[in-house]
Amino acid sequence: MKKKSLATLLSGFLTVALTGVGFAAWVISGDDSADASGTIKVETVEDRRIKIVKDTSKTDETVVIFGQPTEETIGTQLDGKTPWLKASSDIQTEDLEATFNYKITNAKYATLSVAATGTLKGFIDDGYITMTPTYTYDESLTTETTLTLKLTFGWGTKFGGKNPYIYYNLLEGNETNISNALNDVNHLTAGNFTVTLTGTYTEPAVNNSSAA
Repeated sequence: MKKKSLATLLSGFLTVALTGVGFAAWVISGDDSADASGTIKVETVEDRRIKIVKDTSKTDETVVIFGQPTEETIGTQLDGKTPWLKASSDIQTEDLEATFNYKITNAKYATLSVAATGTLKGFIDDGYITMTPTYTYDESLTTETTLTLKLTFGWGTKFGGKNPYIYYNLLEGNETNISNALNDVNHLTAGNFTVTLTGTYTEPAVNNSSAA
């Protein structure tokens, strides 16, 4: 009876022991990593300021003469009429062009304009003379390059776009025309003139088109 009880007790212990071992486990550990790659883009600062300075290595032609027409012009435009408005011997022949030389930086981004000021602007606005500016320079450059500004003047609507000598001598020499000639021609006074050359920054166009 005692032996049976001992066997039964041992059997119970064995079962408990085996069951307890079942809660443990073998563990294999280790770390890992993975690389990720990308691209860094950095924007730059670009100096696109437009700079215009005088080119002192060249000589400007700054004198404009609103004088008598050339002999060739008189011969071709006066139609053989005898002039009643005459030019004295000391009147100079007209020279209606002026040239100014500059250096410009970032011409690629510049839109140029010329504005007359003061008395010159008044002469133009009132129709006594005209002024047409033209520019010669390399428009593709960002480095400093030469720029030539040429001003071409002309006679305005007051004189039908002609030299007053031609305009009035094609008319009758009556009192009205004589009075107009005195007033209109004398309205042009000698003196210095000023124009302002401006370079305005213009953002270059972006070409978003792609080839087919």
